[in-house]
Formats: sequence, C-alpha cells, structure tokens
Amino acid sequence: MSSNRQSCCHQCRTKDAEAVSQLVKEWKLDGMWAKAFSLLPRLYGGREVLTLAREKLPELSAVSAALDELQAVCDAFPKSKSAYRFVGTAR
Repeated sequence: MSSNRQSCCHQCRTKDAEAVSQLVKEWKLDGMWAKAFSLLPRLYGGREVLTLAREKLPELSAVSAALDELQAVCDAFPKSKSAYRFVGTAR
C-alpha cells in the first residue's frame, strides 16, 4: 500500500477530519472526490450512518456495493453493537 493511501486510511480510522482535509488539499482533489474523502472520518456510528453515507457520498457503483455489504452485516446482527464497531473500523 502506498504511503499516501496508508496515511489516508490511518487518518480516517482515527477520525482525524482535519488531517484528511489537509490530504485532500495536498492531492488537489476537487468536486465529488474532495467531498467524499472529507466525509469519511465523520461517517461512524450505527445504521443511521449508512443512510447518511448513501445521501452524501458519490453515487458510484463501488460505493453503493460497499454500503450494501455494510448494510448486510448490520442486518445479520440487528441487536449487536459489535457489528457497528465492525462498520466503524472496516478497511
């Protein structure tokens, strides 16, 4: 994994929104990509986060597929908080 990708993954896992925003500026991302990366550190929590992610992230097939998989995990464990922790730490 490249150091840029590792850095972004680390900043998202640690929920460091400011650091991710700085990476977005360094990478000169704009439009939907800048918005998407800037949102990632804020998308942690329960099922409500999946709804928010569907509303805010770009409508791309890979994004939709990932959200569908996370929804399936939550649906498989409807009363388990561990499923939510899994969602928040997925790589």
